[in-house]
Amino acid sequence: MKNKTALESAEQILNKMIDIEYGFVSQAGEKIRETDEDFGKKYWNEYFLRSPKEIIISKTGSCWDQVELERYYFNQEKINTKTFFFVYYDHKNRNYPCHTLLTFECDNMFYWFEHSWFEMRGIHKYFSQKELLKDAREKFIKSRPEIPSGYDPNKMCVYEYKKPNMGIGSLEFYQHCEAGNKITDL
Repeated sequence: MKNKTALESAEQILNKMIDIEYGFVSQAGEKIRETDEDFGKKYWNEYFLRSPKEIIISKTGSCWDQVELERYYFNQEKINTKTFFFVYYDHKNRNYPCHTLLTFECDNMFYWFEHSWFEMRGIHKYFSQKELLKDAREKFIKSRPEIPSGYDPNKMCVYEYKKPNMGIGSLEFYQHCEAGNKITDL
């Protein structure tokens, strides 16, 4: 019997996550599925990172939560992954739009696995990790109305980060990602 490739496993993981919706469960247990650009501002103090098992039960997770569920599933398949945090620091408007994503490698190709960002949902193939990150960064910038055209590229940051502790809040999550490896050559 032929072993599954990482890409075949990733396709199965994407199907396994089909019923997970974007949003989060507040500390009070309320499911919040809002997705507008003020999401982070409104719920900054309500959010905490849920465990993969909690996401499976609630069927609800932000990109931060869903990446941890993805990491959990990929680890079960023994597939090495990397996770990245994209953030635009607009201190003037106190606005810090962000997105997290998971990548993996298979047969010398690089893949962006995306479930939470509905318009980009799927598995995207690239020749290099750098090409993948550049494309994801550009798509992120274009998708966020709060990032101005002619944006300041110094405010756009990408970090590779390791698995965070479950239960941390928004500020702790940002700090965890910012303590990771800042990608500067995009």
